[in-house]
Amino acid sequence: MEDLSLLVRCELCKMYFKRITHFHTKEKHLITLEEYRRRFPDAIMESKSWKQSQVEGHLGQPAWNKGESRITNSRVAKYAKKLTGKIRSEEHCRNLSKTKKEQFKDQEFCKRMVQNITRHASAVRPNKPEQKILDLLNRKYPNEWKYVGNCGLVLGGLIPDFVNIDGKKLLIEVFGDYWHRNDNEQKRIDHFKQFGFSTLIIWEHDINKHKKKVEKMIDDFLSVETVHRASQEDEDTVRS
Repeated sequence: MEDLSLLVRCELCKMYFKRITHFHTKEKHLITLEEYRRRFPDAIMESKSWKQSQVEGHLGQPAWNKGESRITNSRVAKYAKKLTGKIRSEEHCRNLSKTKKEQFKDQEFCKRMVQNITRHASAVRPNKPEQKILDLLNRKYPNEWKYVGNCGLVLGGLIPDFVNIDGKKLLIEVFGDYWHRNDNEQKRIDHFKQFGFSTLIIWEHDINKHKKKVEKMIDDFLSVETVHRASQEDEDTVRS
């Protein structure tokens, strides 16, 4: 007989399961899983034994969609279509946030997450727009910039793309037209400013279509920041 302490209990029928699913709530109680969550916001949905089995079952196995795209794989295309343009309700986001917070109270879960992030981050390589900027930086400013988008530098939870390694506290961020379409440039700049860094943001469409403009942006960024920091150093010298 399975240990009930390792299972979760349905708040409606009081039966024990490895996890509460939408199949159970719909077939047994004629309500959706979201309705169940609304009625019982403190209910535990997944048992520790089920979570552990999920982790152990996937160890050493490659991701099913690795190297695939919506063009080459119909399953990927199906998932992409379901997610494209889908707007999550505030209630759904709150429930998701609550679930994640509960998960992170488990020390073993936190440990696994850190290990996974570290392992995957070390394998991150510059994407095409980032590679173009890296090539430009290496050509015009050799040995002055480093790619750190692989978690090489984390500032307040955010990861910049490039950092100056020539004594200047400068960052360059590459914003993809799709992934960063809703991002606030100034918010990103202000975030890194807290740590003493000046940030230049370059958009993907400029990298692809306006090469000379991008080169001038970088040149101007370096010139302005060099003059600005030199004047600050002069002021500090006078004050001392």
